[in-house]
Amino acid sequence: MLKFINVLFILSCSYLAYGQIYLIQQTFDNGNTLPAEWELQLDSPYTSASNSGSSIPALKFSATGHYLRTPSFYGATDVSFWLKGISTDTLSTFVVEGWVEGNWTEIQRIRPISRTAQKYQLELPDYVTRLQFTYIKSSGNVAFDDLIVSRPSRPPRILNCRMTAIKDYTAEMEITLDTSGIVAYLVVPDTVPDPHIHQLLHLDQYTSHTFADTGHIRSDNNIFSQKIFNLVPSSTYCIYLLPTGSKNNINDSTRLEKVTFTTLKAQPTLFFSAIVKGTGNNKIIAIYNPTSDTVKLSEYRIAMSTNGGGWLTSYFTFKPSTLLPPHSQYIIMKSTADSLFKASFRADTLTGNKVINFTGNDARALQRTVNNGNKWFTIDVYGLPTQATDFSVAGIAGAAGKYNLYRKRNIHTGNTSWQLSTGTDSLSSEWLLKPLTDFNWLLEPFAKTHRKLVFRSLSFANLPVQILVDTLQQQIYVTFPDTVDLKQIHWQITLDSGLVIVPNPMHLHDFSNNFSFYLIDTLQLDTCAWTFRIKTLPAEVEKLAEDKQVIIFPNPVKEWVQIHGISNDQIREIIIFSSTGKIIGTYQRLPIQVSLLSPGSYLLKIYLINNKSFTNFFVKTP
Repeated sequence: MLKFINVLFILSCSYLAYGQIYLIQQTFDNGNTLPAEWELQLDSPYTSASNSGSSIPALKFSATGHYLRTPSFYGATDVSFWLKGISTDTLSTFVVEGWVEGNWTEIQRIRPISRTAQKYQLELPDYVTRLQFTYIKSSGNVAFDDLIVSRPSRPPRILNCRMTAIKDYTAEMEITLDTSGIVAYLVVPDTVPDPHIHQLLHLDQYTSHTFADTGHIRSDNNIFSQKIFNLVPSSTYCIYLLPTGSKNNINDSTRLEKVTFTTLKAQPTLFFSAIVKGTGNNKIIAIYNPTSDTVKLSEYRIAMSTNGGGWLTSYFTFKPSTLLPPHSQYIIMKSTADSLFKASFRADTLTGNKVINFTGNDARALQRTVNNGNKWFTIDVYGLPTQATDFSVAGIAGAAGKYNLYRKRNIHTGNTSWQLSTGTDSLSSEWLLKPLTDFNWLLEPFAKTHRKLVFRSLSFANLPVQILVDTLQQQIYVTFPDTVDLKQIHWQITLDSGLVIVPNPMHLHDFSNNFSFYLIDTLQLDTCAWTFRIKTLPAEVEKLAEDKQVIIFPNPVKEWVQIHGISNDQIREIIIFSSTGKIIGTYQRLPIQVSLLSPGSYLLKIYLINNKSFTNFFVKTP
């Protein structure tokens, strides 16, 4: 009785295992004694452990025509079994057939049969409802055991997906499923048309558009995270998610999930702070860390170009344990520099590597990886990799071969455009030119990374406007009634000390079109651009908002949007638009779950059953 209970327990646990649903699981523990639905013609079973699979006994095929037929089943995709040849030769054959629409169809012909036990895993054709195993004997017998007929588990369902981190080159999302499973994901720019389900089922065939990242997430947990790589700063992406079963299968309820997000503008990171050509062997390449974080230099490398030959396939790399503290400079010096030079400027690395053997036409690129070297991207450039003559700097021809170059001390991040970095004159250039014997600028400190340039307050005198400030994208959304003269509007703003607006707000009074202006930090010489996004609404909509006190709350919002002043029985349709005007979703009832939206600004428009409408903006927070 105890053994019987244990057998039942094993069967119940193995019915759903490894993501598969077992339609048949037979270990032949009772030998040839099987339920009535089975059919067989076999000899007495093998009763030794060496000739059995997971447990004794195993079935014995010992003559041509010996067979085993399973009961009927439906929806199977796989069959597995244990098989061993006992003194078989190269001509003995084991045949697996499936019953398909009234006929036996061969699935696999196994010849020769291995004399070492083998586990076979076969995919079944569509519409197989029964299996038959047959032996064609030349010499010896066959031991057969551990038969499993299975189908994939049902696809999981995505209950929630949200972005937990958005950076300049990477992002991270958290996915919640109703059960463990597999999720295929595809990350593409938002300009790419929506993919089809079959494209995510076969990601290796997705070649019609450039994608940023793609892959399969396999997890035994219902909640898991995935990091997204290969992104470009200040760009909008769509993540498409397809949950599948264990055999990359879907069902009628399967649908693509879509999440849109925008990466941050490029954040301050390492850059070349000095390219010292020097005299003789007194050469230096210096790299500066402008951030408040200690940086692992193993995530960086320097690409090289010699005499305009283009970027080489070899790189200068840093030792894995090398760290660069915040607001610090790392100096790479030529190992054969003279002793006085070495004593005057402490080198972090002394090297004879060709990275330090540069002249005025040898370009260098600082590169970074965020996914353990699978992909590298350039974050700063010195020179042009295909130019064979000495580079011009600050409008001076051939200056790279005549001067030491030092980055201006108000620079706080790299520049991947040499044309912009070198400038056209001393004012527009990011570089200072110093004589080949001048090394003092190596000791000059850099200005600390800029503070965030935002407003303390912003208002429009005596105007019933709706204002939404998006500090992430540096945009201000303003909605005016259509009765207001948009070309004669005065606005007031309060800033932190040291900040100014260019042009002066007194000169920016035409709000009939979108326009941009600059916030300038006069203390740290930093600048950022802001843009006004202008909307107008009919007066009756404004009156509706005033009469009913229609308010979106909370705003900013993290998970659920609610609206005060309108009930569900008044609503005909609700539409959410992205900041670029794309429809994100349509709804019929409040509240609206927005936890899957990426951080940023959105427009919400409500159409009422009385043909009136209401429009307002809201900000989605991480």
